[in-house]
Amino acid sequence: MRYWMMRLFLTRREEGTLFAHLPPHEERGAYLKRVFGSEIRFTHRKKSYVYESFPSPDQGMHLIGVIGREHTTIIGAPPEERFRRHGVADWETANVFIDPAGEGEGQKIAMQHVTVVGNPLGVFRSLAEQLNAAPGDWSVSVNPISRKEGFWTAAEKYQGRIAEFDLRFVVPNIWNGETETEKALKQLYNENNAQEVEVRLINHEKKIKPDSVNIRQAVDYIAKGGGNLALKEGGNKTLYTSEDSIVKEAPPNDQKIQEIQESDVRLLLALIQRLFR
Repeated sequence: MRYWMMRLFLTRREEGTLFAHLPPHEERGAYLKRVFGSEIRFTHRKKSYVYESFPSPDQGMHLIGVIGREHTTIIGAPPEERFRRHGVADWETANVFIDPAGEGEGQKIAMQHVTVVGNPLGVFRSLAEQLNAAPGDWSVSVNPISRKEGFWTAAEKYQGRIAEFDLRFVVPNIWNGETETEKALKQLYNENNAQEVEVRLINHEKKIKPDSVNIRQAVDYIAKGGGNLALKEGGNKTLYTSEDSIVKEAPPNDQKIQEIQESDVRLLLALIQRLFR
């Protein structure tokens, strides 16, 4: 199965907010290990989901878990029950791996795409909403890690049709970048406590040309997981979003976490670590 690659952005909730009076400041890594080290129940598209953690073979350097969704499977009863068909509860799961350090570029997620469980990006965003509803030091957002080449291909393909170019940035996490995009976002955070910044470029004659130094920096930032972007023709018609180019990888010998031995978990984790690089 393919793993969708995503980025966790944790922005500190500032003093003076609704959540500031509770608990003492908790570091980013400690927060992730705490919340993803226990069960999380949440709702996605009006369906109930559960995140369950599993022991990590690398002493907690990476966080391992599964997200499960209950669905109904129809089975046939035996002859004694005259083969009557009825539904039974069945849980399907998707593996989740989290790199809480991220090697200076923010925290990364790799989640299996299992059709019954659902779109990994949408599911994990619903999980993040559940976390954000609770008091704490951090606000969590989830964005796709995408291939920037996909954007430039789309920009060329739809040239002459682009009436709107939307960009949504999450303020820098722990990146040490010095581009104009990152400097501007950091300044907005420092001066206004902005957690997200939206920019919308509109040209009703469909003559937008998304090719300049600043736009290239913005596309690079978003491709690393720093937000989302979209090209639109007008009205509700979207030509392209960064989610269309999300990085998806299929490690060999993939297995369900709950069904394998620790030695096999170690091997699978080693494969996932390569995807995080």
